[in-house]
Amino acid sequence: LPNKIIRITKGILKELDETKSSKIVDDPLNYEILKSSKKNCIVSPIISGDLVEGVVILFDKESRQGLIKFTQKDLRLFDSLSKKVSLAYDNIRLIDSLKSSNKLVDNIMSSITTGIIMINILGEIEFVNESAKKIFLLEEDELINNHYFMAFQKNPKLVELLEKSETINEIIFEDNFNINDSKDVLHGINLTLSPVYNEENERSGVVFSFEDLSSINKIKSTFKKYVSENIVDELLQNDSLLELGGAQNDVCVLFSDIRGFTALSETMKPSEVVYLLNTYFEAMIDVVFAHNGTLDKIIGDELMVLYGVPIKNENDSQNAVNTAIDMFKALEKFNKEIEKENLPKLRIGIGINYGKVVSGNIGSEKQMNYTVIGDAVNLGARLCSHAKSGQIVISESVYNLLEKKEGFVKQKAIRVKGKSDEIKNWIYEAY
Repeated sequence: LPNKIIRITKGILKELDETKSSKIVDDPLNYEILKSSKKNCIVSPIISGDLVEGVVILFDKESRQGLIKFTQKDLRLFDSLSKKVSLAYDNIRLIDSLKSSNKLVDNIMSSITTGIIMINILGEIEFVNESAKKIFLLEEDELINNHYFMAFQKNPKLVELLEKSETINEIIFEDNFNINDSKDVLHGINLTLSPVYNEENERSGVVFSFEDLSSINKIKSTFKKYVSENIVDELLQNDSLLELGGAQNDVCVLFSDIRGFTALSETMKPSEVVYLLNTYFEAMIDVVFAHNGTLDKIIGDELMVLYGVPIKNENDSQNAVNTAIDMFKALEKFNKEIEKENLPKLRIGIGINYGKVVSGNIGSEKQMNYTVIGDAVNLGARLCSHAKSGQIVISESVYNLLEKKEGFVKQKAIRVKGKSDEIKNWIYEAY
């Protein structure tokens, strides 16, 4: 019975279980299962490992004179035959076990998403799982028993790596390695080429395993459309940033706002407003990323950009000011292009401040936003509100950190909401 141990407590089976050897039974009437014997019989156990799996019984030896008793010579011959039966039984079980194991391995290999290809010492492909076939878009007969040079002829760089793996006894790793499938579609993969050895420690081939990055890259690319790529890259490298909480950091904050956009948008069609904003933001955000800025958020027609979190650079204040200057250059080019489509020119003002803020994930476990909060952020927003069209207004903390101060002119101190003291400021006139 499955999952149960049957205990043999009496009779001939108990004796065979104890002795594990064949015997002649001269008094078969004493054993229930041997009563059909008229003279005597030979019983022999079928043994697998240490267990008696069954018994072979030979009843009533016949001769010309009729039934006679079995002899010790008969016992030796029958014992030899029963041992061969036990061996055959073990072999059958082993074959069934191997078949079952191979089927299990095949099922496991087929179910995992990692592509696995086994190549023998002659360079012929011996095994390929379903994931590998799907990634390369190849059928099994195009791979199995074919040399890897023929199977991967669309991928000469992969062939070069496989050739290299045949000459060195080291594992080869390659991240973001490009391959072409049978339809010439490009896939990014992380691959590993591992040498394989037999029981005599001789080289017997190589295992080519790889992970398709297509879906990962697609998610990453989509994610970067909603979150600054600085934040995406940092999250992928350090998932502890996905936890709620924050830390105090010195950060430079840039605010950029379109002047008079509300009134301007009232004279335009909704589709034109959306198109104009999207095109404008695309141009501005390219400039932000070029200077290692982190896009915190878009608020209506306003941009909020961070320098110093989550990645700190050598001079974040200078990067912020360089961004602002290049944003005006990009805006001039943008306006020339937009005029050709009979859309209005845009004018912007920019404010920049540097100071201590609390940065981190704010929200809930289900929905969080990586941002900064604090008085330094509020002052940056106030400076942006103070900036006129074509101006960059920076605080004293930003000005003191600049390596290039050309173009900035000190202005009369200003009062801003939420501050009792007047704020020293410098202005750069872009146009």
